[in-house]
Amino acid sequence: MLGYKILELSNKMFNVIIFLNMVQGRRGLIKSIRDAVVVISGLDSVKVNEMIDMYPNNMTRIILGTLAKTGKKGVVLNLEVGIVKALAFCPDYHLHVGYCAFRTRKLIGFGIDIKTLLGRVINPLSNFIDNVSAIDVAKEKADNFTSKIKTNVSYLAVEIKAAGIMERRKVIEPVVTGIKMIDMLVPIGRGQRELIIGDKKTGKTTIAIDTILNQKGTGVVCIYVAIGKRLSEIARVIRTLKMDNAMQHTIMVISSASDPASLQYIAPYSGCAIAEQFAKIGVPAVVIYDDLSRHADVYRQISLLLRRPVGREAYPGDVFYLHSRLLERAGRIQQGFGITSSVTALPIVETLQGDVSAYVPTNIISITDGQIFLDGVKHQEGLRPAVDPGISVSRIGSAAQPRFMKNLAGSLKLQLAQFREVEEFAKFGSDLDAVTKKTLADGLRLTEMLKQAKNKPVSIYKQVVLLYAGALGFLDNIDVSFIEKYELNLYDYLENHDIFMPYRYIVDTSKIVWLSGVESHDFATSLVSVVFNVYLKNELNDDTSVDTLSDNYSEGSFKKLSNILSENFSKVLLAHYNSFRGVFKNDKIEISSRFQAFLLGTFRLSLMRQAL
Repeated sequence: MLGYKILELSNKMFNVIIFLNMVQGRRGLIKSIRDAVVVISGLDSVKVNEMIDMYPNNMTRIILGTLAKTGKKGVVLNLEVGIVKALAFCPDYHLHVGYCAFRTRKLIGFGIDIKTLLGRVINPLSNFIDNVSAIDVAKEKADNFTSKIKTNVSYLAVEIKAAGIMERRKVIEPVVTGIKMIDMLVPIGRGQRELIIGDKKTGKTTIAIDTILNQKGTGVVCIYVAIGKRLSEIARVIRTLKMDNAMQHTIMVISSASDPASLQYIAPYSGCAIAEQFAKIGVPAVVIYDDLSRHADVYRQISLLLRRPVGREAYPGDVFYLHSRLLERAGRIQQGFGITSSVTALPIVETLQGDVSAYVPTNIISITDGQIFLDGVKHQEGLRPAVDPGISVSRIGSAAQPRFMKNLAGSLKLQLAQFREVEEFAKFGSDLDAVTKKTLADGLRLTEMLKQAKNKPVSIYKQVVLLYAGALGFLDNIDVSFIEKYELNLYDYLENHDIFMPYRYIVDTSKIVWLSGVESHDFATSLVSVVFNVYLKNELNDDTSVDTLSDNYSEGSFKKLSNILSENFSKVLLAHYNSFRGVFKNDKIEISSRFQAFLLGTFRLSLMRQAL
């Protein structure tokens, strides 16, 4: 009897507390639920984009749920007279009419230590969904950032204001995708927003995955955001990354087609927030949104359920702002004194029959700094990747392109455009003059040279060497059908000779200052020309005199260098900088002209002994 009275008294006190909370606008009651849209009465003081917790209308469950943080999450989107409309981040059957909704006084976001995210698969609320509990390779990779990353991240809002103009810096560093067609024709810089656009099944996701694979060992963190994709497609992407050990620097933010529309809606903002957190501590990040056309469809669905006014193609009027406030957060930002980092955005948009003038594609094209257009017809003809050089563009241009590549690939796009024009004209079967025939032959070889298998990124060093071969006509005597085999043999030759390690390092790095007025292009041209003189024409042999650049250096110096070339080249420079005249300053290498001459001389000496 006494226990019953105590329970009755506690229920009355609970009702009084609930009433006071409702009067103060901190609590509401769910009136209806439909398609993840929750109508709540009360919550008069709630804000737009504020997170709410929803519990059963029972004191015990509310207390236990609050302590265990098991309440169902939601976000408020509409403020109306007497009611608010919110999106629930759980299926409808988890909620019922009469449930209590409480304010959290926090904007939509999550609290987590970002160093634990590397190599993991999470949902947009940062909950792990990959069932990985043991310490694995990804966790070891995360530990490399421990000294930079603060471990006490309290709360990370997924939507924040983009950086202003004064905080932004010029994009000067490249994001090497490993895809020859892109790195040569439409280079991407760290902090750029480059749209990948094309029809269904034309290789858009493949370009994004290859970019992630090529960032291995570069210190760049990649965040892949899947929006409304099938679970089988997501599993295929994860399997590809794991096979190439690329999950160590990757975070997967997943919202599949079976997830509520609310999770698909916040997924890209969550991925961007994680990338910004890495950028704040000086770690560059690349974010891939796959894809924003589905994101726009999800937002249209949500807006229709919220009874918002519709516009063109039934999209709400703020669909442009939906993506502009997301993509404007990318850039090369001054994070603090001496810390400049970048967030690179690679949004993907799917078109219908190549129509780039549709509503969502034109919106995102106007927001981004360029686009990579994939041609469905060329893809079916076997040109992979099917990048159309005619309408593909990078508005950053060659500002972020490696200097070697910039000097060699300057006229490449024009050559391809001329070839496409002549190719269409040649289909009529009319007689062609010698100049047109040569343009066709060069274009065919160039197109064949730019073909590339998926998930096989090529380093910038190999791309420079291959491009130099095509630019100087070394491929003219090779049949088109044998170019792929020739390319593989060339790569094997470069990889298996240790003498190329210094030049591989010099071409790959973007932190080199050339002194004494010596142009890097001239130096690279000399190096690469020697490679092809040996590899293709075999002009050098043991009887050939060494270039005059190395006359002042003995063969003993060469042997001394060759004995240590198997080590990391930076260690070689650091250990022998007095004799090599190479000095490390602020993580940059200053190379004097005398040291360049020494490198070139040893390069030629070695090629004489390594000639095929």
